Amino acid sequence: RNGVLQRTTQGQLINADGFPLLGNGGPVTVPPDLAESEIAIGADGSLSARGQTLGQIDLVAFADNSRLQPHGQMYFVAPQGTVPDGTPGQLVQGSRELSNANPVNELVSLIVTSRMFEAVQRSIRTISETVQQNYRN
Repeated sequence: RNGVLQRTTQGQLINADGFPLLGNGGPVTVPPDLAESEIAIGADGSLSARGQTLGQIDLVAFADNSRLQPHGQMYFVAPQGTVPDGTPGQLVQGSRELSNANPVNELVSLIVTSRMFEAVQRSIRTISETVQQNYRN
């Protein structure tokens, strides 16, 4: 999901956690003599350089993502018997998936919620003081 890939000394593409990028024939490898600027990844997952196809990245989608089991903080594992639905995925080279949370909106929401909490707390304190004064009189 992260999309940041690195190359091992053997040319195997791995993610930041060291997991290999899988293709149709197993882990995807790129010849070590190729510069990163020469490597192109197509929207269909095809990997090419210097006009030659190097491999095909496996793009997998499932009809019911709720069946996937979380593995670590960013990964999912498909339980046995779960079959990909065949929907073609799409890659965009040079792009990264962003969070679905907007930090500015979340900060504003936090401030609003905090102020509402303080207002309710003051109201309860005022009611408590009023009740205590009425009880004494």
